Amino acid sequence: MAQRASRRPAAAAAAVVVAVVLAVSGGVGATPETACRAAAEEDRRVDYEFCVSRLSHHHDSPDADTWGLAKVAADVGVCIAGDAAYDAKAKLQAAKAGGEREALERCAELYDRMGSAFAAAYDDINRREYAAGKEKAGEAASLARRCDGAFADAGVAPSPLERQTAESVKIAIVCTAITNLPYTAALLAVAVAVLGVVAVDATVVTTCRAAADADARVDYGFCVAELGKHHDSPGADAWGLAKVAALTGVVDADNAAYDARDLLAKGGGGAAAALARCGELYRAAGFAFAEAHDDINARDYAAGKGKAADAASLARQCDAAFAGKDDAAAAVPPVIAQHGSYAARIAIVCTAITNLIE
Repeated sequence: MAQRASRRPAAAAAAVVVAVVLAVSGGVGATPETACRAAAEEDRRVDYEFCVSRLSHHHDSPDADTWGLAKVAADVGVCIAGDAAYDAKAKLQAAKAGGEREALERCAELYDRMGSAFAAAYDDINRREYAAGKEKAGEAASLARRCDGAFADAGVAPSPLERQTAESVKIAIVCTAITNLPYTAALLAVAVAVLGVVAVDATVVTTCRAAADADARVDYGFCVAELGKHHDSPGADAWGLAKVAALTGVVDADNAAYDARDLLAKGGGGAAAALARCGELYRAAGFAFAEAHDDINARDYAAGKGKAADAASLARQCDAAFAGKDDAAAAVPPVIAQHGSYAARIAIVCTAITNLIE
């Protein structure tokens, strides 16, 4: 009898969650205009006009609620990726041997992978696994940016696929922002409050502890907090967590590049040149973290650690770009400084965990 009674609170809590899920999933009607406006207010990176234009033309939009529009955004991403891959392959037919041809080949591969990432985001959001969906959308954006990086490495500027990359990044931001709206966030909040379902995986704790014990530079609390909230962390071994660390570095570097551009768009003052330089440096840092992920995934650990170190170095160069300015412009803006600190700490975490594998 006592055993049966002990189950009742959990069963009741589960019933509450189910009821709320059903109530919220019924949804309140949304339109691309209202959802895009709310998304733009939630995330300043959202291009409202682009959001409305792209979502409005999708056949699933007319009767969609917010959940449905988040999936529409992911599906639009799949379409954009397919078109971009086609464009890359079409340009490849006329390209001569050399750096541009190699970059086009790389971009065709990256856009194919981006389409798969957007498709995975759709599936995750459809299953209401919102964190996983947002991560996949972020990975899709990172893959698109690496196409521009391939042309930069080849000395080709501007990228002949610049528009395709920009649209890919924009729709990834839209997908993430709509998924973040209270409609979807409410489900997770209720689940956490009622069931306490969110917990840091034990492997994250033990791996971060081992990394901190092996490398005094590792910020243990930061390591647990950042790795613990990633959807790939639960059950991951050290190899998987090293890749997670690299991916979180990609996302923050991308955010840093955006923040630098945002400050520059507001004028920048005497720091304009430094902000422009920081935007370039953080884009490069994002590419470096992405390459660190790929190298670690290929078990080329030395190369992966080298790329993580490169990413941290690029972030430090942003801080250095402000040196030598007058007093008003010499201080690194706080929003940029926090990204520099993040890049340094996550690169150390990535390196220390990778060292545990070897």
